[in-house]
Amino acid sequence: MTEATSLERTHVLQEVRVQAELASRLEESLNSPHHTSSEKWGQQHWWQAFVFLFTLSGAGKSHVKDHHDDLLFFVHSDAADPASNRPQSNSPNMPYTVRRQGVVLPTEFQLSGPSFPLIAWDKTVLLNLVLQTRYDLTVIACKKDSLPQVAEGHTMLPGTVQVTKQVYASPMHTTVNLGSKSRKADAANNCYPMISFAIDNFDDAFEDLVLSDGEDCYCVLMHAHTHSRQPAESSSTQLTDSPQGLRTSSEATPSAGVPTYRTQTITLFSGWVSYEQMSQHLHKRSVAAPIKGFFGRLLSRAFDGDPSSRDKLFMAGPGGVGRAEVAITKLFGAAAAQQHPSLAAQEQLQSPPSMDAVKQQYLQCALMSLSLPVDYLARNILIGV
Repeated sequence: MTEATSLERTHVLQEVRVQAELASRLEESLNSPHHTSSEKWGQQHWWQAFVFLFTLSGAGKSHVKDHHDDLLFFVHSDAADPASNRPQSNSPNMPYTVRRQGVVLPTEFQLSGPSFPLIAWDKTVLLNLVLQTRYDLTVIACKKDSLPQVAEGHTMLPGTVQVTKQVYASPMHTTVNLGSKSRKADAANNCYPMISFAIDNFDDAFEDLVLSDGEDCYCVLMHAHTHSRQPAESSSTQLTDSPQGLRTSSEATPSAGVPTYRTQTITLFSGWVSYEQMSQHLHKRSVAAPIKGFFGRLLSRAFDGDPSSRDKLFMAGPGGVGRAEVAITKLFGAAAAQQHPSLAAQEQLQSPPSMDAVKQQYLQCALMSLSLPVDYLARNILIGV
């Protein structure tokens, strides 16, 4: 992307941010005294922003290179609700149509095309912005007294285990059946306006994240990474806080007449749960599960004797925004040490092992997916431009 295109992209995104904020305020109060209806973009303005940001003739070429994804999503408007009146799609029940990115838009989505009035171009811009942003998920196992330092980004502490994975946003969510031996995933289903971030091979990715006692905690953080070019005369480092807060920010040292390159890391999700809370949740689930008949009791005994059993836990983000889906595997004593060498030392401290050690329950936690509303994501991402 050229310097001029980069600056123009930043300007367009800043205008999109203003429009998104205005739309949010107008939804709360249609008679806002601070703005007139003339300030609000029409669908043609949103279409123009989309063409520039996401087609290869504008600023969209860099996104294919950065994210290896050339798909564009067109959100259907209310006018396109009747299935027969929607743009042609391989999945007629979906609330959006998907096309490959090109130098220009397909003819049907041009201003004079038959599908132009059937697309909500404001929602389409925000959805594609969210899908083409870079994200990292960080999962941390730490002690309770380390939570303040972890919240500040200091994770290299004794007894702390951290795993960070790059993840990709999708309007599709796939449910994993933990009860299946193959753990085969179900077919992907639409989740828009929620956006899903799935972790491939989550068991392997988080195999070292094991909680062993009441002082342990499990933390989940997700960050978006944004970058923008600022004009040479703009060298201010003052930033607007997002609802979750800006985690970090950095700027290249400005030089006279040279645009400033700014990057930001924005915290979109932060939550934690303790070992005790997980144990209580698992206990309530086991007590609530009905056991019927003779064979049911036999199966229950066989399950209780199994050194490894699994369940799911759902973590809500601050203010109830967003949800993280965590797979919990219960491990006991020697079995835990065999599967996790890092725990073997703890087991060897007791020789011979006591009955408490044999019954010691470890909780292996693997983050499976995280979901957040598209409007919430777009609003926070736009703060970084």
